[in-house]
Amino acid sequence: MGVCLLLVGAHTLHASPVKADDSAQVVISKEELRENVALTYSAQIGVMETSANWSVEIKEYLKVTGINFSAPWCAALVSYCYTVNGVDNPRSAWSPDYFPKTKLINIQTTIPKRADVFGVYYHNLGRIAHVGFIDQWPRDGDYFISVEGNTNDNGSREGNGVYKKRRLKRGAYRVSRWI
Repeated sequence: MGVCLLLVGAHTLHASPVKADDSAQVVISKEELRENVALTYSAQIGVMETSANWSVEIKEYLKVTGINFSAPWCAALVSYCYTVNGVDNPRSAWSPDYFPKTKLINIQTTIPKRADVFGVYYHNLGRIAHVGFIDQWPRDGDYFISVEGNTNDNGSREGNGVYKKRRLKRGAYRVSRWI
């Protein structure tokens, strides 16, 4: 079974399962899959909460993780974007779940790619407590470009929407690769 993506409205991307017979199997490369995920998360930029941790779109993100109530949703956005594109993922709203040892990359030796996931460590919580997508990781320089949910212009993990941000590379505590 494949996934057919349909853009509905300004910010919403929905997936519908489609059955393919054996003669019509569609195989896409990892790079094409990365681009599809990037199109999905880019389409979410500008989604805003209508109340605390809630909107029509955020409800869809959380639903992918099995949550049907208002809750922190940065990881749910990651899960949503991967799930609608058929990428295996934890389907969890708990940000630490996106960093198992088998998925970690060493950013000292491997350049992160578009649609990899970064985590921000919060000392007061003793864990990764915010996640987002890496959109661009320039070879040179101290910054990368991210797309992340439940943030704001100040970079909060308790924000109000989906933003494209410029972050310090040293702030990416862990990076994982799911594609």
